[in-house]
Amino acid sequence: MEHAEIMAAFEHKTVEADGFVIDYLEGGTGPTLVMVHGGSGLRIELDDAHFLLAQRFHVVAFEMPGWGDEPNVTTMTLEQLADTMIAAIDGIGLTEYRLLATSIGAAVSLWIAVKRPKQVVAHVLEAPGAFREGTGRTGPPDPEDINWNETKRRDRRLGPHQAALMMRLTAQDTDEDLVARMSESASPTLVLYGTRDGLFDPAYGKFYTSGLPDCRLVVFDRAAHDIKGDRPEAAVDVIGCFLRNPAAPVPALVP
Repeated sequence: MEHAEIMAAFEHKTVEADGFVIDYLEGGTGPTLVMVHGGSGLRIELDDAHFLLAQRFHVVAFEMPGWGDEPNVTTMTLEQLADTMIAAIDGIGLTEYRLLATSIGAAVSLWIAVKRPKQVVAHVLEAPGAFREGTGRTGPPDPEDINWNETKRRDRRLGPHQAALMMRLTAQDTDEDLVARMSESASPTLVLYGTRDGLFDPAYGKFYTSGLPDCRLVVFDRAAHDIKGDRPEAAVDVIGCFLRNPAAPVPALVP
């Protein structure tokens, strides 16, 4: 799907929160779904799945401060970033919503779920990076680590101010404060991993299924870190069914 076609499904808006002017895309009708991007940023990660989700939900996809054109030199921790995103969500008047977060954005959304347990109806973590123990990574990932599908591979190198922000936010592999409070999340949660993920092994799912009160794990074959990019239709089917009915059965493996 062409970028222009995806963008046509959304309206670009801004909201002021914590001293930032935060950009976001809004489109679709139905239950509200707030999307939190990963380390590549919304502009890189925007793909077919966003368009497909907007056919089922009222989608609000934020660009977190620091990933756009303006640097973010004040946010020091993922919890602080989550507080800013809570202010943004409150600022546009959302009182009940679902969350879908990707990679390092999962740590942000977990903090949101902990701090707003009554507002978050259901929660999906795509290739979550809240726990990164033993990755040993010092440089940017190889394209095949992110996308199994060669046609989906793209340049994900960060600009200087985005890279500085990521380095600051991910200085510690694990946010121990978040670990201590994960059990406060009341939201049914679905964790997704790809069998070809070159960043986080699906075995990392144990951190979430053991730490969250109501959490299930689904593994996608033929997908790497960017599950929605590699397999948009399959991912949206699983995500959509869960978000509409978190009690419904989910497959352990999507072949």
